[in-house]
Amino acid sequence: MLNLLFKDLLIQKKTFLFALFYIAFLIFVFQKPPMSTAIYPMSTVSVVYLFTTYASSHDDKNRSEVLLNSLPVRRREIVLAKYLSTFLYIAIGLVGTTLFMVALGVAGLEFLSRMPGLQDIAGTLAGAVLLNSIYYPLYFKFGALKVRYFNMLLFLLIFFLPSFLVEYLKSHYSREAVASLVTAVLNTPGWLQGSAVAVLLLAALLVSLALSLRIYKNKEF
Repeated sequence: MLNLLFKDLLIQKKTFLFALFYIAFLIFVFQKPPMSTAIYPMSTVSVVYLFTTYASSHDDKNRSEVLLNSLPVRRREIVLAKYLSTFLYIAIGLVGTTLFMVALGVAGLEFLSRMPGLQDIAGTLAGAVLLNSIYYPLYFKFGALKVRYFNMLLFLLIFFLPSFLVEYLKSHYSREAVASLVTAVLNTPGWLQGSAVAVLLLAALLVSLALSLRIYKNKEF
């Protein structure tokens, strides 16, 4: 299975360079509050999106799955490797963003530089896991090319859905009701909020994995 993970990295040398430029671009574009507070999740989820879609498109274009299924590799391992790659891409995105932040601090731009906090890591995990939990079942069912445009829409939803929900609540409910809801959420203990999000993400990941395994097991090449 490790060989499958390394395979997806080795074919993406150019993606590493593009990801670095993209991280730098996002840092300077979203350097001012409130967007700057979400720079780690935004940049890392973007890196995950780049690596995931490129690896999937490469496999589709070169019909890599036909070759893999002719080798003594179980289909279950192929699917699991794709899901595990999500966390590898998260690590690459976080490390890349952190290195840029350190470089900015060394260059004297301390107002742009900061280290990732617990909320940054939690937001990154939530966004990346949700993104790929939706993407992979569609990819295994229809292929990378057919879900390319849907995936771009999904990527945008991950970022803009929270603000859309806020605007929706404001337009359909009184300001007092929205304020009460926000206050109730903010007053909930941090450990309880984190636990609830973790349980929901784990459930989404397991359901997604089960769907992908079922789809890929019955797929013909």
